Amino acid sequence: MKTQDPTSFVIIQGNELTDTIRAILKEELAINQSSKKDTNFENRHELLTRKQSAEFLKVSISTLNRHIKSGIIPVQHFGTSIRIKKMDLIKG
Repeated sequence: MKTQDPTSFVIIQGNELTDTIRAILKEELAINQSSKKDTNFENRHELLTRKQSAEFLKVSISTLNRHIKSGIIPVQHFGTSIRIKKMDLIKG
């Protein structure tokens, strides 16, 4: 690539443009995939309250409680409160 000043045109020889675009796309995809892995890991282990879970599923709390009671949605017990894994809601 040859450039004279920032306002001038860029002259590209042969497949240089294609190679440059491919390299940039590979780099961006790698960044995107690594950030998705981090997000997926966090989402998998994120624990929600009943209210948060109902809002996430766009259902009432009583509907959520029915699904919990029937075993459709597994819960984690912490003393007298429960938490629901966000990933269980996504899978279900």
